[in-house]
Amino acid sequence: MSLILCVSLSGCASVHYVPETGWGDNDWRADLYEEWFGSQLAAAREPSLSKAADLGNKSSRFRLLILPSFSPASVYRIDEVRSGEMILTYTLLNGAGGYEPGQIEVRTRRELTANEKRQFSDALDGAKLPSVQPDAPLTTVDEDGNEIIRVCADGTRIVVERLSRNQRAFFTRHECELERYPELANLYATVAKLRSPD
Repeated sequence: MSLILCVSLSGCASVHYVPETGWGDNDWRADLYEEWFGSQLAAAREPSLSKAADLGNKSSRFRLLILPSFSPASVYRIDEVRSGEMILTYTLLNGAGGYEPGQIEVRTRRELTANEKRQFSDALDGAKLPSVQPDAPLTTVDEDGNEIIRVCADGTRIVVERLSRNQRAFFTRHECELERYPELANLYATVAKLRSPD
């Protein structure tokens, strides 16, 4: 009861969604992202996935937050239980995207089919989450050696998390950055189509 109450209150200090470290020289991003992404996840009544105790009786937990600038956010959480079943919880909010989370509009829960489990597992393996940096670097070098600064404005931001007994992965990308990360783009696309059964 206290966890549900805590998640529903935006000022609750004990619920943290975003890692406090790992942001390099930009540790201020932890606070920014906690406010931005954490408010959406709290509105969706999502659990924190920050430590092994957050697994409960699950083997692993995966979450994709899809956060458009002006349209409602959606959350896909896949909980793997010890028997190997994977349970998808899909939540759609009714707010103004990144500017205001709103409340839960739709929430569904179902088991993934064998084909969906295979596709998800393949995409997850291909993404190699433990090696993914939490945030994309602003600068890249093109094939001619020129340094390019890329700034993404309005659009869709994704947040991906995975928690297992011995590992936590967390990263965020703007949709305009995904072309540089085809494996992450594939994971995003694979999970985002799971709302309805095959």
